[in-house]
Amino acid sequence: MNQPEKGTSSNRPTSLNLEMKSCLFDIIQSIIPSRSYMTMKGDAFYEYLSSLGHIARSEASRLSASIDKIKCRRTRASRNYLSYGSLMLSPEEVSLLGWSNIYPKTLSQSMDNTDKTS
Repeated sequence: MNQPEKGTSSNRPTSLNLEMKSCLFDIIQSIIPSRSYMTMKGDAFYEYLSSLGHIARSEASRLSASIDKIKCRRTRASRNYLSYGSLMLSPEEVSLLGWSNIYPKTLSQSMDNTDKTS
């Protein structure tokens, strides 16, 4: 088994972050029509990603809260908004959107750059 060299462990978060961003871009591209996707750049893209992340987290919370209610009565199982209808995201994609939190970093970085240029 190969041991990582000293100083290379700091590369892992960067490569993992890049891999996560790549997956998130693929997810967004699968949802948005191609013409609209071409116009979504910069903050608009990250705002949309942030909104999807909020939806994914709120849906996960709603579904987990409804599990107790389902035990008491026989009902149709609840579905995640992002995984049915026209979106049809896989559970893994919904989970990744829920865990993604790259918008606040980007926003704070752009705010820092704005402060420096003013």
